[in-house]
Amino acid sequence: MEGRRDGVNHAAPPPPAPTGPGGALRLPRQRRLDPAGFRATFDANETQAGRYLVMWLRKRGSGESRVGVMATKRIFRHAVDRNRARRLLRETFRLNQHHLLPGVDLILLARRQIAGIGRAELDREFRRLARKARVWREETTC
Repeated sequence: MEGRRDGVNHAAPPPPAPTGPGGALRLPRQRRLDPAGFRATFDANETQAGRYLVMWLRKRGSGESRVGVMATKRIFRHAVDRNRARRLLRETFRLNQHHLLPGVDLILLARRQIAGIGRAELDREFRRLARKARVWREETTC
């Protein structure tokens, strides 16, 4: 019997996914761009570039803001680096999504310099680019 000794399963069960009240700590599927959303956002051809990321955006006008994140193999040779970059970008969007205007689709492309920074610095750059693109609002209505 694999994974068992003395008739007891010693393999630890996977930890539950972290969620707050109402699943608030997750980025729900309806907040992620689908392939058609990626294409439409790229076709809108509105970009803002910063040191750590490039932001493509499309203003739909209504609905929830959505995001797609990218970290290319050409820039990040190791999968662990690509995954960390994508995780940082998703988390930055998740924590700042309430400050974005409704109905904004974003594609966030990680640049090489993102590898050595923390989330606080990435948050500052995200806010700067969103303000420059005029999709940021200082006050939130929750």
